[in-house]
Amino acid sequence: MRGLSIISLALLMSVCTVGFSQTEKPALKYSTKVNTVGTPFIQISIVPEVLPADIDDIKAESTVKLMSGGTDLLMGLAPSNIRVRAADRSVKIVLNNLTMEQLDALVEDPGTAKIVLAGDLEIFLTDSTSYFYTKDEIAESSSGNLMFKSDQKAAYLDASGGAYAFMMNRFEVGFVPKGQSDTDNDEFMLDFGYRKSYSFINGNRAYFTTEGFISTNVDDSLNFLKVYPVSFRLTDTDNLSETVVEAGIEGTQRFNYWRFTANLEYRFLMENLINLSQGYNRLRLKPVVSAGLKLYSEQENIRTGDEGKNENSGQLYGSIYYVIPVFESFTIIADAEGFYDVNESVNPDKKIQFNYQISFGYELKDGFQSLLTYRNGKTNINYESDSLITLGILAQLTK
Repeated sequence: MRGLSIISLALLMSVCTVGFSQTEKPALKYSTKVNTVGTPFIQISIVPEVLPADIDDIKAESTVKLMSGGTDLLMGLAPSNIRVRAADRSVKIVLNNLTMEQLDALVEDPGTAKIVLAGDLEIFLTDSTSYFYTKDEIAESSSGNLMFKSDQKAAYLDASGGAYAFMMNRFEVGFVPKGQSDTDNDEFMLDFGYRKSYSFINGNRAYFTTEGFISTNVDDSLNFLKVYPVSFRLTDTDNLSETVVEAGIEGTQRFNYWRFTANLEYRFLMENLINLSQGYNRLRLKPVVSAGLKLYSEQENIRTGDEGKNENSGQLYGSIYYVIPVFESFTIIADAEGFYDVNESVNPDKKIQFNYQISFGYELKDGFQSLLTYRNGKTNINYESDSLITLGILAQLTK
C-alpha cells in the first residue's frame, strides 16, 4: 500500500508539473522591421519573452495572413514570398516582393491587424524544451501589435529602387509575326526596364538602371539599349517625386551607334486622370511623368551622310508612363516620349521628335499579363522611325 501511495504521489506531482509548465509558457511579443541590405524584405518577429535556451526548430504552417477587419493585408502576395523560419530567440515571418498596394495597406492599418496562421505553432528549444501555441493564441496576442510605420515603408521602397521601380521595372517577352516583320520571318523581342539600389559613398544609396528593346532582328530601327551604372537621387519627396542625375551609355542593339550620356531628370507621380476599373478591386498606379536634360558625346554614329562625324550635344525631353486598369482583368499601358536635340547636324529640321507605344493587356496570374502592343515613332538614340505590332507576355520584376 505504501508503494502504491508513493507511485500515486509521483504521478500526481508529474501531472501538476506538466500543468504548471503549460500555464507558464512564455508570453509573446511582436516587432516589425525592414531589411535593406541585399534583397529587401519585411520581417515580423514573434518573440517569446523568456527562453531557457535558443530555438532549435519550429513546426508551423507556411500559410500566413495579416487580417484586419476581415481583410487580408497580404491579399495577392504569392505563397513563395512568405516564409516562416526559426531564429536564435524568435520566430520570423519574412515577406518579399510586396506590391505598393500591400505596403499602403500595412501603413494605413490602424494597428488592429493580427497574425492568422493556417495551423498551430510549436517551438522546440536546444535543451529539448518545447512550447505549443494555438493559432488562436497567436491571433489574440498579436492583435494590435503589428505596427508598420511610414518610415519603414519608405526604407523598403528605397531599398527596392524607389517608387519608380515599382512602376517601371518590367520584363516583356514578345513575338512579331512574320507578316508584320521587316525580315519576313517570325521575330522575338525583349522589352525591359530595371532599377536596383546599392550602397554608395558614405552610406548613401545609388541605383543601377537599365532599359532596352532588343530583338532577333538586330537591325530594327526601334531597338536600343541604355545602361546607367550610377544613378543618384539628388532630392526626393516621400517617394512622390525625385530629381535624379545619372551617367552611362546608350546605343543601338548592334552598337554601331553609341554614346556616353549624362542625364538630369525630374520625375513625379500625377494624380490618376482616368478610372475605368468600374468598382473592381484593382491597383491604380499613378502616372509617372518625367522631364530632363541629356548631355551626350557620340562615339559611333550611322547617320546618313554624316557617318564617322561624332557630335557632342544635348537634348531636352519629357515622357509619361501610365498603367490604366480596365474592369476586372484588362489593362491599358500608355508610354510616350518627346525630345528636342539642340545640335543642327543631328536635328537639321529643328523639330521636336516623338515616339509612343500603347499596349492592351489581359491579367493572367501572379502579375503576368498578355499584351498586344503597337509602337511608333523615333527613338532618341538613332532618330530612325518605324512602327511595329507585337504580341507578348509582361511580368513586373519589382512590384
